[in-house]
Amino acid sequence: SNSSSSMVSAPSRYPYPYNLNVANFVSIKFNQSNFLLWQTQMMGLIESQDMTGFLDGQYQPPAQFLIAPDGSIVIELNPDYLASRKSDRLLRGWITGTLAEEILGIIIGQQTAFEVWTTLTQHFANKSKEREMFLMQKLQMHKKGNSSINEYICSFKKISDELAAIGKPIADKTK
Repeated sequence: SNSSSSMVSAPSRYPYPYNLNVANFVSIKFNQSNFLLWQTQMMGLIESQDMTGFLDGQYQPPAQFLIAPDGSIVIELNPDYLASRKSDRLLRGWITGTLAEEILGIIIGQQTAFEVWTTLTQHFANKSKEREMFLMQKLQMHKKGNSSINEYICSFKKISDELAAIGKPIADKTK
C-alpha cells in the first residue's frame, strides 16, 4: 500500500478572515463627523471575527524569531509571529480602508491595528462628546419663535438626526 503522509498545519490562534467583504459590515466612510456611528459598525465586524484582541492588547505579538532550547535565538522567523502580523495587517487594512481621505493623515506612521485604533479613538472620542453637548444645548434652546410649525419641526428633526448620526439618538418619548 502506498501511504503518503501529508502535513497538516495546526490552525493559527490568530484569525485571518481575508475573504470577508468589509462593506457588508461597515457601510460608511469614517469622516470628521461620524466617529461613533463608524466605530459601532467597525466593532460589530471586529467582534464577529474574534479580532478584538488586536485592539485591546489581548493579542501581544509573539517573539519575531524562534528561540532554541538552549536559549539562543534561531535566525528563523517565528510562524506565530508571522501569523499574528498577517492578521494585524488585515485588520489595519479594514480600518484604513473605511477612512475618508481627510482622516488618513491622522494615522500616518501608525504600524499596527492597535496603534491606528488608539490614535483614532483618542482623537475623535472627545470631539464626539463635545459635539453631543453642543447639539443637546442647541436642542434645549430650540424655540418656535416666528417660524412656522413645519420649519420648527424640520429644524428640530435636523438636530435630532445629527445626534443620531453621532450615535446619540433622542428617545421617542423625549421628542
